[in-house]
Amino acid sequence: MKKLLAILSITAVILGSTACNEIDLKPADEKAETQITTTTQSTPSQFTDMPSPFGGGISGIGGDGQFYRQCGNDKLDGFLGHLWDDYVEYLGEKEMITDWYEHEGETFPPTSIMAYQNIYSLAVINDIPMEFVIESIDKYNEYQFDLMLRSFESGHFLPNTEETKAILQTRDAETILKHFSDEPNPYLYTEDDKSALLTRDEEMILKQFANPYAIIIKDKVYTPAWLYNHTPDDYRKAGITPEMLEEKLDLYAEILFTDEADRAFSAKLTEFMGEEVSLKERRESRG
Repeated sequence: MKKLLAILSITAVILGSTACNEIDLKPADEKAETQITTTTQSTPSQFTDMPSPFGGGISGIGGDGQFYRQCGNDKLDGFLGHLWDDYVEYLGEKEMITDWYEHEGETFPPTSIMAYQNIYSLAVINDIPMEFVIESIDKYNEYQFDLMLRSFESGHFLPNTEETKAILQTRDAETILKHFSDEPNPYLYTEDDKSALLTRDEEMILKQFANPYAIIIKDKVYTPAWLYNHTPDDYRKAGITPEMLEEKLDLYAEILFTDEADRAFSAKLTEFMGEEVSLKERRESRG
């Protein structure tokens, strides 16, 4: 990861976040009930009684961090903290609505960006204009540009060259990301990010921000966690095809499941795809 990510990560900790894989939409007993009631009585028990994917339930290394995420990075929801104060200021004496999703009947994990807190859903539910959201995003980007320049001037931004300084002084997200990041940066919003939000089109927003490990069908997002906790019949009802899953198998092989969970998920994928799937073998074949 480039130096830019390391520097901005410090800011992320200070600002706080509500990353996708930390959102707890329902109590544990309700989650368990959801996993069971989404299947039929004829469904084999090995597809409903899934083991804990990570043993103790802790994830976040490598592909594990993408197991729960609707978004691929933190810009849509993980960095809600940096916009929160602006939302509160906009609403004034009006109390912010924050818990609507608990009453939506949405299964866990959610398949709609309107079923959990993120910068888009909170704005929509609270009637905050998307233009105001973009203004807040622009302020955040300006803060990050200042932070990077201060870091450069103190000798902590590498490479410490005149070329680096000139690039940072452009204060342009796309230019900076092109030179200092080898993957989409979770801490700077691009013009494409802002344009997607301004459309208010949930399908377009998902395409811009979604987790690459997830399957996107129109305005619905099916994360690895959703696939793990649902059955092959549920996949079919959602419109998921074997071809869609085939494109994701190498990514799922990166997720560090327990051996038991790895076998259970592989068996579920095998039944759905009609051919043998072994995530372990895929992982080992890639070294």
